[in-house]
Amino acid sequence: MSLFIYINITIFEKVKMCNQKPDNVTINVEANENTLILKLKPTGKLTKEVITQVANLISASINENKNKRIHLLLDATSFSGWEYDAFLEDIKMSIKHRNDIDKIALFGEQKWLEIAATLASFTTGAEVEYFTNQQQAEAWVSV
Repeated sequence: MSLFIYINITIFEKVKMCNQKPDNVTINVEANENTLILKLKPTGKLTKEVITQVANLISASINENKNKRIHLLLDATSFSGWEYDAFLEDIKMSIKHRNDIDKIALFGEQKWLEIAATLASFTTGAEVEYFTNQQQAEAWVSV
């Protein structure tokens, strides 16, 4: 069994890398020798500026961990959606990193998330799954 190093960080603490401070997204990072798992928890409605800042942090994480598999876990339990420009920016980010991310797990109770997961699978090469149960999502993304 692989020992995980748990690094709890908010975007605010990680912004030294890109001098930006989105205030409604938290990121937790788990890493071992083979995999980097980025756990994102957005709250409320996301703007284009926030998506851009998060995209920059994800890009930096990918660039710093080229020898690792990258997995994303999106906790959408407090997420209410995107502004239109933010949605388009999110799609651009998915396309840009379509071959960099191996797995994406979305979880939450909102019915539209299942549709969002299906749509996301068309813009990325990653396996994308939707869950209503956090433990199942975390188990799936950890493999």
